[in-house]
Amino acid sequence: MSNDSFDFSGVTPELSRGGSPLVSREVSEALVQKGIRMLDEPVSVGKAKATDGSLAIVLGRTRVDFNKVLPIFKSTESSAVLIGGSGAGSVTMLANQIIGQLKIAAVSEALVMDNKADEDLELIYIAIRGGLARSTVPEVQFTSLVS
Repeated sequence: MSNDSFDFSGVTPELSRGGSPLVSREVSEALVQKGIRMLDEPVSVGKAKATDGSLAIVLGRTRVDFNKVLPIFKSTESSAVLIGGSGAGSVTMLANQIIGQLKIAAVSEALVMDNKADEDLELIYIAIRGGLARSTVPEVQFTSLVS
């Protein structure tokens, strides 16, 4: 386990960047044999979310283990959701990454199209952020994608 792990009444959340849900399940099963319960808690956020305390934490494990560590997550002003058993947090994080990366690709493609049409990218951004295209991705990424 990483140096970011800590023990909390027999529950050891692993604060990692995620990985294979199958590996999470295997590690969890091996730890249970030693009397250690691990929360599958992948963390994958940008600097802004980590800094302002608005993390969305997804966990896999039992309701009892989740309830034991919930006060820690509440103290960070983050949202925490129990998804299911061990590995479920990793599956959810991977789904989030797929959706997030596709949004970044879509924003990039739209900016290329608008740029080729010789339109004012900033005005287009102002116009679309109030519509269906509104998303955290353009809000966070727009400046870096335009430059």
